[in-house]
Amino acid sequence: MMDNEMSRRKVLHLGAAVTAGASGVVASGALGGAAAASDMAGAATSAPAVTGKKQGKDDREWDTPDSWHSPEPVDLLLFNGKLVTVDEQFSIEQAMAVHNGLIVAVGSDEVLRKCFTGKQEIDLRGQTVLPGFNDAHSHARTFSHRAIGDLQAATSIKTIRELLAAKAGDLGKGEWITGSGYDETIFDEGRKPNRQDLDEGAPDNPVYLVRQGGHSAVANSRALKLAGVDKDTPDPKGGRIERDKDGVPTGVLVEAAADLVRRHVPSLTPEEDRKGTIAGLKAYLRLGITSFTQAAGSVGEFKKWRAIYDEVGTDLPRASYYVTCTTDTPDGVKPFEGDDRLRAVALKVFADGGFTGPDARLTLPYKGVGDGEFRGSLHLTPEEFLRMFSRATDEGWTVGVHTAGDGGEGIVIDAFAKVLSERPGLDIRHHLMHLEVPLPDEYYDRMAQYGIGVVQQTNFIWSLEGLYDNYLWPVVRENVAPAGKLLERGVTFANSADVIPTGPMLGLYTSVTRRGRSGKRYAYSEERLGLEDSIRAYTIAGAYQTHQEDVKGSLEAGKYADFLVLSHDIFKVRPDHLQGVRVNETYVGGKHVYSRPKKERPSTKGREATMPSGGREGGPEEFLLTGETF
Repeated sequence: MMDNEMSRRKVLHLGAAVTAGASGVVASGALGGAAAASDMAGAATSAPAVTGKKQGKDDREWDTPDSWHSPEPVDLLLFNGKLVTVDEQFSIEQAMAVHNGLIVAVGSDEVLRKCFTGKQEIDLRGQTVLPGFNDAHSHARTFSHRAIGDLQAATSIKTIRELLAAKAGDLGKGEWITGSGYDETIFDEGRKPNRQDLDEGAPDNPVYLVRQGGHSAVANSRALKLAGVDKDTPDPKGGRIERDKDGVPTGVLVEAAADLVRRHVPSLTPEEDRKGTIAGLKAYLRLGITSFTQAAGSVGEFKKWRAIYDEVGTDLPRASYYVTCTTDTPDGVKPFEGDDRLRAVALKVFADGGFTGPDARLTLPYKGVGDGEFRGSLHLTPEEFLRMFSRATDEGWTVGVHTAGDGGEGIVIDAFAKVLSERPGLDIRHHLMHLEVPLPDEYYDRMAQYGIGVVQQTNFIWSLEGLYDNYLWPVVRENVAPAGKLLERGVTFANSADVIPTGPMLGLYTSVTRRGRSGKRYAYSEERLGLEDSIRAYTIAGAYQTHQEDVKGSLEAGKYADFLVLSHDIFKVRPDHLQGVRVNETYVGGKHVYSRPKKERPSTKGREATMPSGGREGGPEEFLLTGETF
């Protein structure tokens, strides 16, 4: 983190010097990047004009590199690489100089090695470097000693029972067991787990497990009893208790119904919570995620994170925080409160549920659910959306709305458009989260007109394929996640993972191939993205959505030195093998924060890809968030 504005100005002038005095160097982002970064740190907002004079020891001219008596010292110099800058031209460069956490210059080996000397110099040996991934919609986990750590890898209910039995043995009778990330669509049994399944694994422990995606959960009999949930318990507003033919709860709790049990799970101690939160945040780094958006949270949780980032923020990914609200704006936090490591940037509003319930709001009824008329829930009325968006906009808040089904998407777009039409010229960047079900083109045109963006998850094509097959009619299912159409119609588009699962490489893979877990393609010719657009959607587009495109998201002078080193040349890997590319090194603010163990690194032969076993289908565990157990 920069100490003060003078440090930023020094870096700015250093890069400007190279730009003025040498060809083959990219430093065009210096002025905008440094100035915007200063804003975020709370320092002066203006940067001095480039004067052509070297700042510091003397006033000698530096019109050409040959006039320099010695190379300028920087903290870090990388060379002999393939640096994918993700600048406007999508330039590919060889070398990069970093000082005080910022990129000084990007360019050729010849020029940068002549102009700079690094305290640390790294020969990349031809490896590919990308800007750090910016996941625009995620949910950081707090790792807990109560949790089953590898639940996301379970492929059967039998495995869940075994995991529960082992955890019960570790914790002892009566202790709560938790976990998250199971996916019944890949279970050998072909069904959801129920309370009896959990009872078999841990009969003497209350158990509460959250499904992948977070929109439903399952509890065992002991947990339901402690929560007072039985045959006579009514469905809560915004939720549903699944029941058997006799009306007895099966243990599956959809949306708000999960809170009936969740609130009974004992809280972690402050120290357990602190350690578990740090471990959850650090888990992003091995996936190459140097920035992410915490897509839902409370003001109190933001304050807790603030204390953690004040303590160890330089060891963590940068975080943009969304405060969850319903019909009113929050107290205790202001728009863009924070710094370059952690900021409150937006409000999170739920329009409907998700397909993991299922409870996303559809215009057509769900296939195979209930009496054939179920369409999911809408959490607010059109009038309530309009009032909420108006107030938030007037207070300076960006609003991100969870909208998974087309029955909610259109209502939200209409409300956003009305609010923004009454406030012309406002750069507020309201957006929809998910937009899984396609809409008529007229809605996309309205979004482009008013600057309403989308933060999507193309990886849902892979991870939710089974649910889409179960619940959606073919006319809808075949065109889910309309990424290509959004870009074609001029809608601002950022990609992300949510939590199912988290790794960006799966997002790139699904963007380019449009393949589900089965290998089937969905709307390939209409909705696929090229690799360049896919990379932009996972880097600079996420930065744009949080008003930070001037300071991160690309490898340009003046921006934060947030970058990653890949195991393979991503442009030489066959699209179906993108899942096999791994992150070898991660840097945040020029600081090395993650290195993949040598024994886990895929082999390379002259930088040609040799994928881990499994090819296209292999290694989904690589994209999961895993961390310490406490």
